[in-house]
Amino acid sequence: MPEAPHFAFSITYDPDSVKVAAHTLFLMQQRRTRWFSLGSLAFCFLTIGGISLYLRFFWMLWFPASFLVLHIFLRLYVHWAIRRRLERTLTNKSAKIELSEASFSIASDSGSHVLPWRNFKSTRRDAKNLLLCFPRFGAIVVPGNTAPVGAFEFAEAHVRAANVAV
Repeated sequence: MPEAPHFAFSITYDPDSVKVAAHTLFLMQQRRTRWFSLGSLAFCFLTIGGISLYLRFFWMLWFPASFLVLHIFLRLYVHWAIRRRLERTLTNKSAKIELSEASFSIASDSGSHVLPWRNFKSTRRDAKNLLLCFPRFGAIVVPGNTAPVGAFEFAEAHVRAANVAV
């Protein structure tokens, strides 16, 4: 017999909450790759810069400069792509959410999913949303504009408890 949900509510993804969620997802992804990116850029600058100064081939300094410019454009593109994907899939869509002691469930026009709390690695809040994060890059976005009082705290507590038990 299925357990009765503690919280059951409908959500609608408005453009502002989707934009904020995209920015939060981008920052989460950048935080994960920051040291690798900075390390590889520093290695490139030091190696090619040292060789070009030693050999007096100053035209070689364009290589690390071009890597830096490419890195900046790549980050801008990734931010744009995350935002575009979320805007296309979520904006003005609605879903029904149920939070129970054992699981999180979401149902929309595109399908329904029931996920135990242990499937989520962590939670993240931004100005308008709660993001239930998976172990790999990705999250379920729950906008806060229609969530009942206490629903976010309930979800955060259950995700923390499921990760402590593992």
